[in-house]
Amino acid sequence: MSGVFRVIGQIAAVAAIIPGPHQAIAAAVAAVSSTLAQVTAKGPRSQGSVVSYLTGANQKLPYLIGEAYTEGVEIYRVGYGGEINDVKNPYAFLPRVLSCCGPIEDIGPSYLNFTAESFSGSVGSVRAATGYYADYLWIDEQLGQRPESDQLKTPSGWGIPPNWSTAHKQSGFAAVGWSLKWSKKAKRFPGGQMPPLGKIAKGVKVYDPRADSTFPGGSGPQRITDESTWAYSRNPALHAITYAYGRLMNGKPIFGVRLFDPAAINLAQAVAWANVCDANGWTANGTIFEPGDKWNNLKRICEAGGAQPVPGAVLGFDWQAPRTSLYTVGKDDLAGPVRASLGKGWKNRHNVIVPRYRSPDHQWGYVQATRVKNDTWIAADGEEKVDERQWDLVTDKDQVTELAIYDLWQRREAGPFVIVCKPHMRVFRPGNCVTLEDELGAHPDGAVKVVIRRRAVDPVAGTVTFTCEAETDAKHTAALGTTGTGPPPIAWPTQDEIDDTFAVNTSAANVVYGDGLTSVEELKPLEPGADVTVTAQRAIVPEYPSIEVKEGDPGNSGTRTVTHEARRGTTTLTGGTWTLEAIDLGAGSASIDASTGTVTLSGIVETGAYAVRYEHTDGAPTDLAVNVSFLETPPTAVQQAKAGSATSTSGTANNNLWQDILVLSIPGAPAGRVTFGDYGLRPLSFLNVVAATGTADFEARLTLDGVTLTSVLSQSVVVGGVLQFAQWDELFAGAYDVTAGTREFRIQMRRTSGTGTITTTSTALEAQILQT
Repeated sequence: MSGVFRVIGQIAAVAAIIPGPHQAIAAAVAAVSSTLAQVTAKGPRSQGSVVSYLTGANQKLPYLIGEAYTEGVEIYRVGYGGEINDVKNPYAFLPRVLSCCGPIEDIGPSYLNFTAESFSGSVGSVRAATGYYADYLWIDEQLGQRPESDQLKTPSGWGIPPNWSTAHKQSGFAAVGWSLKWSKKAKRFPGGQMPPLGKIAKGVKVYDPRADSTFPGGSGPQRITDESTWAYSRNPALHAITYAYGRLMNGKPIFGVRLFDPAAINLAQAVAWANVCDANGWTANGTIFEPGDKWNNLKRICEAGGAQPVPGAVLGFDWQAPRTSLYTVGKDDLAGPVRASLGKGWKNRHNVIVPRYRSPDHQWGYVQATRVKNDTWIAADGEEKVDERQWDLVTDKDQVTELAIYDLWQRREAGPFVIVCKPHMRVFRPGNCVTLEDELGAHPDGAVKVVIRRRAVDPVAGTVTFTCEAETDAKHTAALGTTGTGPPPIAWPTQDEIDDTFAVNTSAANVVYGDGLTSVEELKPLEPGADVTVTAQRAIVPEYPSIEVKEGDPGNSGTRTVTHEARRGTTTLTGGTWTLEAIDLGAGSASIDASTGTVTLSGIVETGAYAVRYEHTDGAPTDLAVNVSFLETPPTAVQQAKAGSATSTSGTANNNLWQDILVLSIPGAPAGRVTFGDYGLRPLSFLNVVAATGTADFEARLTLDGVTLTSVLSQSVVVGGVLQFAQWDELFAGAYDVTAGTREFRIQMRRTSGTGTITTTSTALEAQILQT
């Protein structure tokens, strides 16, 4: 669990330079004033992901997101080749589509029965297997160029498969053509059986506004209307806006929600969310299909980034991130009554969640990660209330654990709170964080921090109704940086071992087992040399998880020990002796009482999964899995950071030089992740203009120790007004890793054209450091 440092900096105002005629604040927020989803909106339906291939007529289109295992959609299968070495039709050709909307980033390595197989050559030519399947397997691959130069091909000398020609190029579709050869004299593909054939590919490319010079604050060649300029990413936010915008092939809509209008998507909001995903290391990986439920597909993408889509005139997104209250709502702000609810109902307020994710260590199937729970809530509820949730496009146990913790806390948040406010409150929008004053009586504990989830304006009275949900800061500390644990990897047999076993089972007449018993099976006519002796080994069944240890701060000195009594089912074995074999203990050690079978682990200093194997003279070996996590004592230090005294200056015309506007210096900052919460400051009342002359265009940026983190462009301003920038909020939406020591954030501005100057005053900037 991360400790949290709150760093409050009182910022001195310095001069700024900003141009032009005033633009009403209401116009800036009008595009996002649409109604958001209900506070109790349901998450996406878990649909899983196809691990095996699909086959049949009129199959759905696959769309590969991020990097994941896929066997694709089989569009054709044929056996041909006449008769060779007494085998009829020894050649098999299997073309499979991995993804539409190509070209994808990388076709990736090939896997047979989830084991990597090497091939000669490069993508674009027929390549031969060089490992176990040499002389029996070939592959031809395409990324889905538009257009492709040729159709998928078979090895030289095989001829062209029936009903396959240059009319089957599949331009725009990433695809693989598998070519297999069967020989009854070899053990490959025994009995005509084929192992799973798959690829771990990097999928479709997406639009990133941050790499678009025409987008405010962006820099680069990408354009939302030109897919050829897009780039590969695993960022859930970027996949969400790309899927919402829609995909074209040959000028025709083929995939996605198909809005096809940048103004219909809150791209600035999505950029802020994308920065959070990058900072947290959250990715989306897997395949979705259409035709299908587009809204549910969009929600599945969003949930991988801790978010949900928000419908309305402009599509928005609501995601998990630390937030700072922008305003305190009192009675003078109200135009109607306050309605409050303290929860979502006892049944739905779970205190334990078991997250499921798609695990590369388990043949890309869905498995359970370590369950997340809150002991305080369990005690208050008097019982465990367990729910299981699957994140379809999450492939990392740490990511799914963080998302599950957020989900668990969200189910316990108070609300909804419904407040009717006067017209001046229309500047606030869904996603903003405010505080409901104690005098409103919304919560029995007094003032309550809330997030606006829904906003509705009365066009006649001018009042605005907000539907809010409580925002507990502790959930971010609980979630971010938490590591999860998955089941131990399984040692699967290799394909040659499987083929050997198949050959034995189909050719042996007499099988002698290790216990002396003999079984005779006539599976096929006995051939010379078919008698085989097999020594049976008893299965080793891991107990996972058998025990979980939670003790101490890992920074404390001394030895940690945990004991486990070895048992068989519900019976403790007596007599005989116990022996112990250490398998994976890291820096620790293990011992066992030879008579009682009590296992003792010592010197465990790091969290993680450890394993030992113990055995009784009267029983088979047993693996013991020990999952160790430590309860940390959160640091309590609070630091104050102050900038210099309040001053103001004027800019110099057309110098294009950066000038300091605000400086936040954090002396003795710990190593960790800095966030400005919900934009950190109040951008609607942050810089007040006290003097202005001329007309000009300006740019603002945020720097850390002299390195630019992000920048935005200016809008118009008048004397006595508020300094406004396009996407001003997004300037402070990111999270940034820092090392220990004195760190310095600066907000700077420069004139890019014109001759105008302004003088401003400012308010305070608040930041926090999450210790990592």
